[in-house]
Amino acid sequence: KGAYNYSDLNRVERAVAEISDLAGLDLVTKTDWGMWDIPTESEMNRYLENISVIRNLLADDASVPQPPAYMSNLTYGDANNIETILNAVYESLRR
Repeated sequence: KGAYNYSDLNRVERAVAEISDLAGLDLVTKTDWGMWDIPTESEMNRYLENISVIRNLLADDASVPQPPAYMSNLTYGDANNIETILNAVYESLRR
């Protein structure tokens, strides 16, 4: 069984940083998570808030899932939803 780890955090944060630049959002990101880092609750709140802000760029698109409300008990479906949101918004900005 897989687990959400530092490489997932770094991949998502890098994507958030790129989308933030493309959309002029000025979101705060951390792209240097290490294997032994333990994210704080405030860091994870920021992480999910960034995903929500990005998701809101496609507020009218019901086909794009909503981000998870919490990182605790994150399921593979929640993780996939984060990736789907980032991909959908990135593709919409590239058009």
